[in-house]
Amino acid sequence: MVRPRDRRRRRPEALAALGGRQRRRTVLRHPLPDRSRPDALLRQGQPGRGPRPRVAGNGRADAVLRASTRQARRLTGSHSGAATPSLSYVVPTIGASEHLAKCLASIYRDGGGLDAPSELVIVWQAPVTEDAGGPAALRELCRRLASARPGAIDDPPRIVELPRPAGFARAINDGITISGGDWVALVNDDVVLEAGWARRLLEAAEAGSRVAAAQGINVMASGEGDGEDARVDGAGLAWNRRWQAVQSGRGETVEEVEAVRRVYGVSATAAIYRRSALVDVNVAGNVLRPFEERLDSYYEDVELADRLRGAGYRALLVPPARAVHAGALSSRSPRAARRRTRRVYANRLLVLARRLGRGFWLRLPVLLARDAFDAVGRPKTTAMPGDLEPPGIVDLARAWGRTARLLPRFGHFGPGTPR
Repeated sequence: MVRPRDRRRRRPEALAALGGRQRRRTVLRHPLPDRSRPDALLRQGQPGRGPRPRVAGNGRADAVLRASTRQARRLTGSHSGAATPSLSYVVPTIGASEHLAKCLASIYRDGGGLDAPSELVIVWQAPVTEDAGGPAALRELCRRLASARPGAIDDPPRIVELPRPAGFARAINDGITISGGDWVALVNDDVVLEAGWARRLLEAAEAGSRVAAAQGINVMASGEGDGEDARVDGAGLAWNRRWQAVQSGRGETVEEVEAVRRVYGVSATAAIYRRSALVDVNVAGNVLRPFEERLDSYYEDVELADRLRGAGYRALLVPPARAVHAGALSSRSPRAARRRTRRVYANRLLVLARRLGRGFWLRLPVLLARDAFDAVGRPKTTAMPGDLEPPGIVDLARAWGRTARLLPRFGHFGPGTPR
């Protein structure tokens, strides 16, 4: 038997072998990129509050850098190329989803249309089952895509490996932490970018004043609409009168619109963020982890939009930039639908508590009453594929329980974020 005191003296690898006792602590083998190893894999332990760099393999870890250099590198990201990339694509995935190959192929095509350097960071999360592809298969897929489009992505992709699903917010934070682009493009693994997506977004965002984020029109995958015309999956984030964050334009017919317009925020399904703006609103010290990890999944992009807006930044919708989202087709199991409903109802209250400040407490009874009505009432119209399932009594009780546990971390009595 290993005593607790002896266990703490062991190396992190031994601790992981004993059952992963390092809860909520991160061990990030984060070497300076070795150009002699094009498929170098960055491995990470359990996700936590921030990475602890250490030596891995024969490379130098940034733990051996001077403190000031290490701090700057954590905020600005690392890159193995001679030039700092203009754009970093960050793709979180669990195992190797059925959509991942098409997603990565569209990224290589999109990167080939950029004049400036770009890089690709993939956050691979080990699936619960063993029926999905591993990092080796992922590296081979990237090699084939790179050989088909040489020069589209400047360096071989870097892969962050997590031992289990970590939640969307933590996964993309891990990718952003090691990225080095002036702009970060978040792309779900079930999204296919149309040609020119990033170029159109960058042109519009760099031409604007204090633009922190931009997205195009996300289109439903074929077969998700109720007619032959393409339907909008989302065209920016907005708050409705019931204080629910919604995807603007969802379900509407896609129209050929060229005019760029401002929106409240962008959906992390497929969007770009300015790194300097993320640094400005970062809450994780000298490690760039801009998304609120306690939210896990759902409403994490809304919460970040609130912070960016509160800091005086803007978000844009660029209609000519298109991406096809197969989200409704990739999460149809009843268990996943129930989990999504519970998480959405819980996270909505948490984000509102932080957003509204002291005004949240005055609105809380009305918010809870409306949630209860959702649980006992049934929609009169058939929901579109991908729409949120109405909660049951048990779902709502579990959502409120999660809200009660985390509310001290989000609630406050200060002023709210401007609308």
